[in-house]
Amino acid sequence: GDIIEHGNCGFKVNSGDLDEMNAVINRLLDEDDLDLLGNNAEKLLLKEYTVDRSYRLIREKLDHV
Repeated sequence: GDIIEHGNCGFKVNSGDLDEMNAVINRLLDEDDLDLLGNNAEKLLLKEYTVDRSYRLIREKLDHV
């Protein structure tokens, strides 16, 4: 899956879309939204990107080489 879950723990912006970039920057200026995004990102990291899970994924890929 994607590391960034748009709107949940970060934002994806299309290259060159200045209106979209401006909207995201304005949202990030809201301290409550910023805290929520940070908390969500930490939860996602701890749930999905553990050392054990990363090891298993790498091992599975290497087993098929």
